[in-house]
Amino acid sequence: MHLKNKWVLLNLLILAGILAHSIQRDIELEKQYASDLRNRVVGARIQKDGKLPYFFHDKPSDFPRYFNPVESPDTTLVSGNTASPFFHQLLFPICDLSQRTFSKLWLVSEYLILFSITWMVIRLATSPQQKLLILNTAVLFTLSRAWIVHIAAGQLYLFVAFLICSVFWALMIEKKSYRILAGLLAAMLILTRPLTLVILIPFIFQPRKYVVFLTSTFVFLTLYGLFVWISPFQKSLWEQYRLAIQKHVEIHQGISKGILFPVRNDRDYVPYLEGFSRDEIFKNIKEHPILDKDFEIGSFFKIFENITHHKLPLPILNGMNIFNLLLFSALFFYYGKKHPPSLTQVFILGFLLYMLAEIWNPITKGQYNVVQWLPMLLAGMLCLPVRENWYKQPVFILLAAGLFLTITNFRWIPDRNTLGEVAWFFALLMLAFNFKSALRVENNLVT
Repeated sequence: MHLKNKWVLLNLLILAGILAHSIQRDIELEKQYASDLRNRVVGARIQKDGKLPYFFHDKPSDFPRYFNPVESPDTTLVSGNTASPFFHQLLFPICDLSQRTFSKLWLVSEYLILFSITWMVIRLATSPQQKLLILNTAVLFTLSRAWIVHIAAGQLYLFVAFLICSVFWALMIEKKSYRILAGLLAAMLILTRPLTLVILIPFIFQPRKYVVFLTSTFVFLTLYGLFVWISPFQKSLWEQYRLAIQKHVEIHQGISKGILFPVRNDRDYVPYLEGFSRDEIFKNIKEHPILDKDFEIGSFFKIFENITHHKLPLPILNGMNIFNLLLFSALFFYYGKKHPPSLTQVFILGFLLYMLAEIWNPITKGQYNVVQWLPMLLAGMLCLPVRENWYKQPVFILLAAGLFLTITNFRWIPDRNTLGEVAWFFALLMLAFNFKSALRVENNLVT
């Protein structure tokens, strides 16, 4: 066997070992009860039963269907059901499963999403080196704090990352039918996470080039909007969702009464809940102490507060968010007039605008949000000039440094995940504005 092939084989064996370790670790984490996942299950059930979930508080007679251990008993507060009505609808076919079964299925789906994202980006690679680099990055990502916290919480942000990657992949295929598919996926993305609407901003600068995609997205959103408009229940759902998000903003900003992390009370000591035993959960946590209490917050307003010990007024926070969106959009538009950007650059810039909005979001941004970087992290690896000394490229160094910071758990490095995101942001920003380089991934070609 050729020496180079031996190194590739060794690399693949190491990756298999890492992946096996991550899967085994996550199986143990799933047994410890994903609290945020319960919000999704209960929210979907309430909505499926024709009730409004966002200010719903269960009564003893609702046990166990609507019971949520971390809900506050104060019925004047907004509930923990924060997913959009559209996302709840996606869960209708499986939300009646027991919590234990749903939890196992959710873990399997998270790994299927990981494999799907990796497959989509690898399909765009043009050399074995690129494919291997993407594969290494994807597997190593399962060691990151972001991935672990996402699994432990049972959050939905990996599904958002999947939709982001699906839109990118469909756009990269130069066929009208795939542009229409990208529009459908983009509409689903926006209805799942409305903040992702900002991803479309750079596409608007070249309306003729992306007319099919933009028109399709608008048509699908309009059709869904008509469905909501003609249904009083759907209108009530989205209106209550808007009010709930507004209430959560007020709570996270300390403007209104509420609790970010509900204090444990006697509601938590239900011995058995749909396949989860309280004693078994505590036993698993004790035997497999995977998570620690070091939960990092990556929101700008929290970082500002930690440094200055003062709160950043909400109007200033929102104003700075809008200013950053306009600034980067204007710069991209200005430079793009002289150097027409590739589709990859347009999408990367749109993604960065979205992540900027996430960082400036007045609702606390947890570590599980960081998994949304995965598809564009892999796309960044896809853009490296593999025929040169790619490992010496500033873009690769920043991408690798960001991944290292999210994997390591060195407590002497403060805000490791946030620093990792900063490294990724500047790496992708270099790619988005690198108009003079041969950054061409369209049609599966990298020149």
